[in-house]
Amino acid sequence: MIDRETGEERWRYFLWLCTALKSFVDPAQYPAQTIEWPASPGETVRLVEMMDGHKISPALASILGDVATVPSEVKDHLHAVHWLNGQRNDTILAGIATIGRQLAMQGIDAIFLKGAASLVSGLYTDPATRFLGDIDLLVAPQEAEGASRALMQCGFTEIAVKPASLFPRNRHHLAMQRNPDTGVGVEIHFAVLAPMSGAALDGEALRRSAVSVSFRGSTYRVPTIEDRVLHNVIHHQITDGFYHRRSCSLRQILDLALLRRDGEVSTQQILQRRDIPAKQRAAIEHGIHLTAILGPSPDSGELVDRAIRRLEHGIRRPRNHIGIVAKSYLHELRSRPLGIVNFLLPSRWPGRIRHLRSALKRPHY
Repeated sequence: MIDRETGEERWRYFLWLCTALKSFVDPAQYPAQTIEWPASPGETVRLVEMMDGHKISPALASILGDVATVPSEVKDHLHAVHWLNGQRNDTILAGIATIGRQLAMQGIDAIFLKGAASLVSGLYTDPATRFLGDIDLLVAPQEAEGASRALMQCGFTEIAVKPASLFPRNRHHLAMQRNPDTGVGVEIHFAVLAPMSGAALDGEALRRSAVSVSFRGSTYRVPTIEDRVLHNVIHHQITDGFYHRRSCSLRQILDLALLRRDGEVSTQQILQRRDIPAKQRAAIEHGIHLTAILGPSPDSGELVDRAIRRLEHGIRRPRNHIGIVAKSYLHELRSRPLGIVNFLLPSRWPGRIRHLRSALKRPHY
């Protein structure tokens, strides 16, 4: 049963997914034909669940479709996920084009971040292979409200937001706006990172160094490779808390591996930046080194081995969620002492209870 799986089994399933993703990152060195699908139906179910949990099913669909040992039912599932994600991403890309045109007409310089940047920059040859949540873009702080009004002119409306906090946690973007006809959501950022994630990335500097890319006949602005690597690692390891959980999201690691595939950005090049807080360097270094699980890495040596051992230990023996939640709240209290006042707002209690219930569930991997 899945509930009784051992740490060794979890790690074995995880490594299997990494082996398959190596074929996505470097098909010449890691041919998909060498992949062996497990014979056990229980293992099949678990692998498919882990693919979906890591949001990498669309990527693996392009790899496993021609592998003889993969069951036809799994191929059909992956094909359907890939097709549906392609349809969804076409809608999102149309939204990106609309947003880009609308903001350009208003003279607003918008920098597309994260998944949107991955698609328009051509990081993924087939856009259907990258699962995307919403559109994140960065504008100058003084242009954020104007950008929001510009999006309202082309059908985007502010969706329902959580009860107000006296001391908001996410003070780096406006409330999400969504197009009710297409379902496409967008977050307008006026800072790259939330205050609690530190000051390792400066929004103004990122905007100045952003580069232009062409995609489907339009031109977009995205951060440099170095800034995208650093943003990925900080958001993944620190903001989303994977460093404390000693785990990872393979969707984010895949982005990172593709960004570093050509060896343009070294770890030292990033860590030598003077604006990285000392207390965050370990998490950032760890996150960068995790690209080694998806094939040859620009880095090697004991630090890479240590990062993988830490990940292995976290997946084999997931940290108790009570400890994770307690550590998260402690970090929030230290970074925003006045944030404790939010606990006294009755309007926020239902959300806190839902969050705790969700956080205390047994981790999947």
